[in-house]
Amino acid sequence: METRSDFTAWLVSLAALVLVQTGCMTYANKTIPAARLPDCLKGESRTAKCPVNLAALRQTPPKQHVIGAGDLLGIQVRGVLPASSESPPVMHAERFQNNNYYPPGGLSNAPSMGVPVTVQPDGKLYLPLVDPIDVRNLTIQQAAEKVVAAYSAEEILQPGREQVYVSLIKPRTYRVMVVREDTPGSPTLMTRQQVALTKMGSGTLIDLPAFENDVLHALTATGGMPGIDAHNCIWILRSRNNCADVLSEAAQQMGPEANPEVLLASCDTEYTRTMIPLRVSACQGIPFTPHDVILNDGDVVYVEPRVADQFYTGGLLPAGQFPLPRDHDVDILEAIAIATGGVGAPASGANGVQNVLRQGAGPGNILIPPARAIVLRKLADGRQVRIRVDLRKALHDSSERLRILPDDFVMLQFTPGQQISNTWMNWFNWNLTTVPTQLGND
Repeated sequence: METRSDFTAWLVSLAALVLVQTGCMTYANKTIPAARLPDCLKGESRTAKCPVNLAALRQTPPKQHVIGAGDLLGIQVRGVLPASSESPPVMHAERFQNNNYYPPGGLSNAPSMGVPVTVQPDGKLYLPLVDPIDVRNLTIQQAAEKVVAAYSAEEILQPGREQVYVSLIKPRTYRVMVVREDTPGSPTLMTRQQVALTKMGSGTLIDLPAFENDVLHALTATGGMPGIDAHNCIWILRSRNNCADVLSEAAQQMGPEANPEVLLASCDTEYTRTMIPLRVSACQGIPFTPHDVILNDGDVVYVEPRVADQFYTGGLLPAGQFPLPRDHDVDILEAIAIATGGVGAPASGANGVQNVLRQGAGPGNILIPPARAIVLRKLADGRQVRIRVDLRKALHDSSERLRILPDDFVMLQFTPGQQISNTWMNWFNWNLTTVPTQLGND
């Protein structure tokens, strides 16, 4: 009778232990099987994207320089400019550029002959003894011909004896600000246990010459393409003030007697931002126009960091926070491998994952590896869904290999059958090893 009572008490204790041990399995309720997950919850694949042609990030330069407002030209008109008969000065472009100037074509020291004259905002050259000469959208050769025509019309130059030289000393430039929040130079390598608590970005003001004032040249001048700690896209931030347009239109409609305070009150600044992706889907064309990559004065090129691009682990997995690769996908098996160092068998190593798994199975050394993973996924509206993955099926069924998205929380669990089996075998093994020891002691 005493033996039967002890056996009954042992069964009751075992049942209570099973109920306690299976408490973590309640997360499996109201979950969506990974194989039945709707496409809208699977997220966009990173591996399926391909890099854009870098040539699309720059503008196509003309074969010859096209003159515009701000160009610095070297002009010589014999007997007029310079006024003396001495040899014209030889100018070097480096005298007219700052330290952050990006030289066109890699040449910054090419000498030019003539008196430096700047093309004014209206696109005209103001030279002595002649009316202003409009040189907008002309090549250097065409501008020289127009200067000859202007002085010949005033009978300042004798026909057949014109000595006029026009050269480009320094092309017009566009001042652009490049703000980068990726790590400059060589990144610092960290282990899984380390978390980046500080981060330093960089900001640079650069002057891009005409026909090289584009995204590719701005990135090249400030360190190259974004690093892996930045998103695979570039933001172009622009602002435009419409005060000049408002005043011009009001002056035409209302006349000079219009109240300036009323006109200025209607002025506004328009802010726009344009995203330039660096990787796109294979079936998708380039989602930006050639005009989008051209930069003008005051534009800001922004490289955004990857701050929340990571997933979390818990349950039977060691609690941790792990970054996601930028350019390829990580599925559920790879996520477990990243967190533990192995899939499908008890992991071992310095992190003690093997001990963590055994604690969930009860006392003893016998362990059936967990075959279920629960992924908590946040939605755009603030809700979350629970996704159930059968790890045994995932080993040979791609539909079970759930793609891990940023902010996913991955938990490893035993199935009810595994929990009961592990508990039973561990208790049975524990009794086989402890009872003979007690008998020997007695």
